[in-house]
Amino acid sequence: MSTSFDLRKWMGLASMFLLVVSLTAQLRATTVSVGCAGSSGTFDFTSVNDALASLATMGKQNHAIIVSGTCTETIALDDWDNLLLFGNVGAGIFAPADPGGHIGIIEITHSKKIAIRGLKLHSTGSSGPGPIFVLNSSVDVFQCTLENGGTLAGGGMFVQGDSNVHVHASVIQNNDPNGVRVDGPGFVEVGDVSTALEPTPSIIQGNGVGLEARNNGIVSIHGKTIIQNNALGVEVSGGQAVFCCDDGQRQVLNNQIGIFVITGGRLETIGPVLVQGNTAFGIALRSGSATIGSDNTIQENGIGIQARGNSHLQLSSGKVINNSSTGIVIRDNSSAIIADEVVSDNAAGILALILSSVQVTGTNTVTGNRGTDLACRIDSFGYGERTAIGTLRCAHFDANELPEDHNRSHREE
Repeated sequence: MSTSFDLRKWMGLASMFLLVVSLTAQLRATTVSVGCAGSSGTFDFTSVNDALASLATMGKQNHAIIVSGTCTETIALDDWDNLLLFGNVGAGIFAPADPGGHIGIIEITHSKKIAIRGLKLHSTGSSGPGPIFVLNSSVDVFQCTLENGGTLAGGGMFVQGDSNVHVHASVIQNNDPNGVRVDGPGFVEVGDVSTALEPTPSIIQGNGVGLEARNNGIVSIHGKTIIQNNALGVEVSGGQAVFCCDDGQRQVLNNQIGIFVITGGRLETIGPVLVQGNTAFGIALRSGSATIGSDNTIQENGIGIQARGNSHLQLSSGKVINNSSTGIVIRDNSSAIIADEVVSDNAAGILALILSSVQVTGTNTVTGNRGTDLACRIDSFGYGERTAIGTLRCAHFDANELPEDHNRSHREE
């Protein structure tokens, strides 16, 4: 089964979903109010569950609930269509001490066009429910805070099944083990290409893993999203992560590992991305692959990028600079194609070892590192353009082409 990522398809679906949410918001049959602790005024109901029970008698379609104050409850939405949960300023839904068997503060299953706006969803810690659980549903989350979620639903947000979720202008913080986890075939988009739809950047911080894509799940990071101060910023395990596009700079800052791609996972960056201040690795591949495109900046990390365990790296038209250890390490039967990438001012430039290979092309791009610019251990080799490299310690470096390619060209003549 193919797991290729069609970015235009998913962006089209996400944009269509937002348009549908916007248009159908005008068509909701009933709007009711809920007033919980700390609110003042006259309200239709004193809990979200009471409001849902009443609305369900009119059919689970085209309704809105306006929440004021802080409600303490868990909410299960199954087979709803075009429902808006809207929080007035300061509104929130907090998990009760006993979640009553629920794994999420808001559980959304087999539903579509669910919109959550302006709510703080606060759980009880590492053993508590997650703020949002999604299964086989389409959900849009705007200007919300998802925090303090626990293992019952995998952290802040857990997305499963055939789901399409968009998170924008929101904060996901202090969840354990994940800020957001998506399992295939689910799709999660964080951030937005439109500043109107994302007036402030989405921030994912203080989680065990900020974003995790597993088992063919896809996470797409847009706009000016900031992923910071997590143990792992982004983990891709058999899934895909895409940073896109030219609408703003995505930032992965001050994690232990910025982006970790393992077990057949794939990473792609399109347009500006900054990976900075991650203490161990900016980007680490282990049995994974990455295509890191133009305007990438990988700086001030421990090791800038490491590919190992039969991984493949394609890197072009950006900068790997000022990392405290080696800029790029290719090892353990891995390969890299590096084109027009500035690799400079690192403790060492590029190192290939243990049956690995590196192709380097460009002019004066891998220069000015404090140690050797390109080094190959005896069992590994480099090739490409000698003019791209300053100091070279690579006994098997071929400035033109691989020997087998050279022999093949002669056979074809």
